[in-house]
Amino acid sequence: AVIGCGGVGLNVIMGAALVNASKIIAVDIRESQLEFAMKFGATHTVNASDKDPVAQVRELTDGKGADFTFEVFGSADTTKAAYDMAGKKGVVTIVGIAPVGAEAGINAVDMVRNEKTMRGTYYGSTHSSVEMPKLVDMYLAGKLNLDDLVVRHYSLDQINEAYDDMDKGEVGRGVIMYS
Repeated sequence: AVIGCGGVGLNVIMGAALVNASKIIAVDIRESQLEFAMKFGATHTVNASDKDPVAQVRELTDGKGADFTFEVFGSADTTKAAYDMAGKKGVVTIVGIAPVGAEAGINAVDMVRNEKTMRGTYYGSTHSSVEMPKLVDMYLAGKLNLDDLVVRHYSLDQINEAYDDMDKGEVGRGVIMYS
């Protein structure tokens, strides 16, 4: 399950599709982003504004919970939800950065008894000099659909509008054109 279907979340979904994950559940509060997530490999969507997203993910996984969850939004509540969505031996990866001082209230006993793993990642925890050439090769081979992530082009004098759209989550990715 991927919580947050903005630009980074869509890339997480694409990555899950690349490794042939059998069930890729996109979770967001915006129906437009959930529809967009299907284009990048999501097999199921959960609108977190409708019902409890944890219960919905558990239902989609026949009560077991997800093997892998990714929190990409950046809040204590969604961090806790990502943890709660994970099943036994599930791996929870926190990508989004919650506000300073935020605490997610994870049940430590549950973590041990259900053998869950929780970790954070910053910029994908990669060595960019090693990983970037691989990603470029994958893009050139047509394995990464980066072009469709770019939903709007901005001129340099529209840079404030670009940042506002990004902040509001209204674009997968926008590109500022210098011409």
